[in-house]
Amino acid sequence: MTTGTTAAPYDIRRRPRLLRKGLKAAGTLAALAAAVLVARTVLIPWAYPLPGRPSLTGYWQGRIVYSPTDSRQVLLRIRYEENCSMACAMTGRAKVCGARRDTAGDLTGDVHTWSGRRFSVYPHLPPARGDIRIETMDGDWRGDEIRMRAKVEYYDAAGTWNSSQQPPAPKVFEMHRIDGGRFDAACAHG
Repeated sequence: MTTGTTAAPYDIRRRPRLLRKGLKAAGTLAALAAAVLVARTVLIPWAYPLPGRPSLTGYWQGRIVYSPTDSRQVLLRIRYEENCSMACAMTGRAKVCGARRDTAGDLTGDVHTWSGRRFSVYPHLPPARGDIRIETMDGDWRGDEIRMRAKVEYYDAAGTWNSSQQPPAPKVFEMHRIDGGRFDAACAHG
């Protein structure tokens, strides 16, 4: 007992319902994305600042003075470490140009305040036999300037550390923002 009517393969009345469901899903995804962006700005303002505000991440350049006859260019590339939990760390690269040789290596770091104003970085530079090596740097960040205090150590030609041979801590030095091209080309001229 069939009536002879056949159902249409696509019911035109269902179309508005599907459109509403699609718009609702897209709105939900957009709201979630906005919530993630706001959370980043609120929780990690030094890496994800509000528009028009500076960030601590990026490229920085300064000059550290070890003695009246020995000053070196220091360059940092600071990035936010995406794979960390709260009290997030930073990663990047460090370069020290001048004196007897140029050195480069990775760096890690920690922020000490929510805003990132106070932080520390730890350059992982190759051993410096017969030379001074930066062990840590503590920074005070304000916009496009960082005031750095460095802890340095001297290793003799044999690569050993001796407390009687350690230089005094260098004076506080300033670092300023630069672009990636200058960072990549650094150490070409010391």
